[in-house]
Amino acid sequence: MKRVVISFWFLLSSWRWLYTHDEALMDIIYQHYYLRQISNMYFFIIFN
Repeated sequence: MKRVVISFWFLLSSWRWLYTHDEALMDIIYQHYYLRQISNMYFFIIFN
């Protein structure tokens, strides 16, 4: 459970870093990667 929180925090901080550096890249990651990772993490939390 702690590892999920750490990876979630890392995902948030890296997303925030990309947002401040390249908004176009942020849009791509947000739409295709970030949302999928969040749904995977919810799945991971529920079934563990």
